[in-house]
Amino acid sequence: MSSEGTAPPPDLPITQRMTSWFDHESAAVVTILFGLFQVLLSVPLVYAAPIDMPKFFVLPLFIGILIVTGGSLAMANERSPNRYLLQGCVCSNIISLLGAVIAFCLYCVSISNIPKDEDCISVDCPLELLMKYCMSILILLVFYDAGAIIMNSILSVMSLRELKRG
Repeated sequence: MSSEGTAPPPDLPITQRMTSWFDHESAAVVTILFGLFQVLLSVPLVYAAPIDMPKFFVLPLFIGILIVTGGSLAMANERSPNRYLLQGCVCSNIISLLGAVIAFCLYCVSISNIPKDEDCISVDCPLELLMKYCMSILILLVFYDAGAIIMNSILSVMSLRELKRG
């Protein structure tokens, strides 16, 4: 038994084909989770921040709040569509997308700038362990930020398309 009507015809534009299988609520939930993970990972960075940037924990905290706001507005717009809510969703997703791209670049730079301590002779040097811990947190932040960039760009494009459609 073949189920006809489940796959869209191949002659449709890619944006219309994407909306047939893309769920906005799921994308908004995933975006909110990416933002919450960044907010939660900012807490250990208070104590394990790189030595050259003592207030580095503010970046994932601020970017995480922006990403959560964008996902929340996308979820609210999906639940009860409103033109003002849609405009807020577009603005917040674009701002959080720009912030996430900047944060991604800063995370990559800070990973490359973590000092390597060659003065430690023992295997369990406390400074070296702290820097490895900080590097693992930054790598997690890079992955979560990359996911947030993808989700925010998709939500921004879809919201802009809905806003232009009217």
